[in-house]
Amino acid sequence: MEGRPLSGAHAVYGGRRPTTPAAEVAAAPLEARVAPFEADGLLRLPLAHNEAMPRPDSPTPITSRANQWFRRFRDALAEHEREIVVEGPKMISDAIAGGWTPIAVGRSIDVAPSLFGQVDDVIPFAADLFSALVETKTSQGVVGLFVRPQSTLAAIMEDERLVVVLDGVQDPGNAGTIVRLAAAFDAAGVVVTPGTADPFGPKAIRSSAGAILSVPTVTATPGELVAVAARRGRALLAAAAEGSAGGIDMTGSVLIFGSEGSGVSTLLRQASRLIAIPTSGRVESLNVAASAAILLARSFEQRQSRR
Repeated sequence: MEGRPLSGAHAVYGGRRPTTPAAEVAAAPLEARVAPFEADGLLRLPLAHNEAMPRPDSPTPITSRANQWFRRFRDALAEHEREIVVEGPKMISDAIAGGWTPIAVGRSIDVAPSLFGQVDDVIPFAADLFSALVETKTSQGVVGLFVRPQSTLAAIMEDERLVVVLDGVQDPGNAGTIVRLAAAFDAAGVVVTPGTADPFGPKAIRSSAGAILSVPTVTATPGELVAVAARRGRALLAAAAEGSAGGIDMTGSVLIFGSEGSGVSTLLRQASRLIAIPTSGRVESLNVAASAAILLARSFEQRQSRR
């Protein structure tokens, strides 16, 4: 499908890196970021731009799986290394309000216009193609392609609040739920070790219920985490069934949750104090997200009691 490059505030960029810095997009007028659905019903986004990825000239939907935009959305869904996909107009609007850098918005040609009004600067897809861009059974018919937000281990560890670590947690639903818990109980951020489900994957994003927008997240090796924690004087606490069951102050600590099957990895286990949740013994173990909910709530209560 032929097209022309857009220019101006509502263009899209085509390279792997945005030509408009995220900080510049985040500094756009509040109404441009928070309320892209304007009174006239048009969806207007402060999209970054270069001319490598032209936008379609007409509302004729994309019908080919070879189309560059279809492939780019699909690549982001599968890899989510540099670009990520979010579903639904509210999530797209909230992501822009949170300072995420938008690349493009796609919609299903079959979506009723009443759901989001007449749409401007949105790439239309044939219904069968659009269904390959979403993983929910009841899609709202619109998806956003964004630059993956970046943080650093140093920035997260410099924050005095508790830090959550996911060490080999493989279920993206659990990963997303724990990101949501990190937001609920005011953690500084989430660190994931290699082999952990990506918090920016589609299922994890949905499981976070939008919390991923406000929780800094970074990947680091166990060795990097141990080294930075030592330099910062941060205590490492690892959830384990054989750990101490009470009396541990978790304020300002680094709280580690291991994989569903094998628990915390050897290096982190050796560098950490093990903590446990007392139970009746009628079950062998708790789901990792359930354990995270209990320990993060306990940590939050400890911090609140000190105020």
